[in-house]
Amino acid sequence: MRTSILLGIRNNRAGAAAVEMALLLPALLGMAFTVIELGFAGVTYSAMMSSARTGAREMTFGMNGTAARSAVRTQLPGWVRAGATINTTEDDDGMARVRISVPASQAALIPFIPFPGNLSVDITMPRVADR
Repeated sequence: MRTSILLGIRNNRAGAAAVEMALLLPALLGMAFTVIELGFAGVTYSAMMSSARTGAREMTFGMNGTAARSAVRTQLPGWVRAGATINTTEDDDGMARVRISVPASQAALIPFIPFPGNLSVDITMPRVADR
């Protein structure tokens, strides 16, 4: 009788799927959130590139640096607009430069996942008047 009870418990697989899911779920969620975070950082970086290009393009056609910084800031996404550092320079070589730097933690969608460093963009274009 005792061996039949032990064999019955040993062959019972009713909770095996639940245990496997409980073990795999944290890893699957971690991978999903990582993919979402990297995608969100990519969207932020793309928006930074686009706004920096617009600012540099405006500077090539005569806009001053202060107005270009304002134009760049208005084109940045709202979640990074306040924390962005925007530098505009016009050098003696006839080049207009726009640099944008944003702390990566501000570009993160999920605040409890650490995202170290900065996202930076540097765009340089020749000024039209100097060609």
